[in-house]
Amino acid sequence: MKLSVIIPCYNAAQTIADQLDALEQQVLVELQPSDWEIIVVDNRSTDESCAIVTNYHNRLPNLKIISAADRPGASHARNQGSKIAQGEFLAFCDADDVVAETWVEAIYQALVGHDFVASRFDYDRLNGSEQGPQISGLQQIRPHFFCHAGGCGMGIKASIHAAMGGFSEEIALLEDMEYCFRVQVSGPSLFYAEQAIVYVRRRSTVSGGFQQAWKWAEFFPLICKQYESAGLTKYSLFKMVKAYLGTVKRLIQGVFRGNLKPGLWELGWRLGYLVGCVKHRSMPFVEPD
Repeated sequence: MKLSVIIPCYNAAQTIADQLDALEQQVLVELQPSDWEIIVVDNRSTDESCAIVTNYHNRLPNLKIISAADRPGASHARNQGSKIAQGEFLAFCDADDVVAETWVEAIYQALVGHDFVASRFDYDRLNGSEQGPQISGLQQIRPHFFCHAGGCGMGIKASIHAAMGGFSEEIALLEDMEYCFRVQVSGPSLFYAEQAIVYVRRRSTVSGGFQQAWKWAEFFPLICKQYESAGLTKYSLFKMVKAYLGTVKRLIQGVFRGNLKPGLWELGWRLGYLVGCVKHRSMPFVEPD
C-alpha cells in the first residue's frame, strides 16, 4: 500500500458525502486503485455520519471506518487512523472540505520526492468569491519562524509521523501548526505541493468566524511558548499595540463598507490571543500573517 488517506469525522453528516464523492472520482496516473486506502475515523459522532460513510463501501473498495470514541479531538482521530494505516505515506483531509479530482495523485507524487508536504487551499468553490485560492505558498508567522499549513491537506511519510508521535492530543486547536513546527524542528522541511488542491469550507456566518478565530487564537501563545527555545523570536510590545490599533481601524472601515466579516475575524483572533496569553502564562508577542 502506497498511500493512506485519513479523515477525522465528527458530526459531518451534512458534508462528508461531498468529500467521499470527490475521493471516488479521483483521476489517477501513477497510482492504481489498490495502491491507496481511505480511513474514516469516527470521533463520537451523534448524527448519521457513520451510516453515510457505510454506503460508500461498494464505491470505495479500500474504505475503512474505525471508531476513536475514547477521546474527543481531530488529533486523536488522526492518530488512531495512522495506527492502522498500511500506506508508506499518510495524507490527511477533513470531512467538511472537498479535495480536487487530482488531489490524491498530486499529493502522492509530492510525497515521493519530499517527506512532508502541504496542499494548496482554494476558498472560492465552497464559499463564493471572497478570498480566492492560496497563491503565496505556505503560511508564515511573523517574525519569521518555520512555515506551517492546515491539517486538512497535509501529507507525510508514515515513518516520520510515527517517530514524531503523531499530532499533539493536548492541543485542541492549531494542532496542525504545532505539528508543522515539531516536524521541521526535527529536520524535514515542509514542501508546498501547489498541484494538490483542497477546496476549504469557511464558517458561513460572521459570528461563527469570530468565535472560530477566538478559539484558535487561545492556543497560539501556548505553541509560541513551546518553541521559543527553537528560535521563535518576539515582536516588541510597541508593535503589538500598533497591530491592535490596526485591527480597530480595519473594523471601522468594515462598518462603512458594509463588510464586517474580515474585521470581526481579526478582532476575534486578537481577543482570543490575549485570553490565551493569560491562560497559558505566555506573552511571546508574535502574530501569524
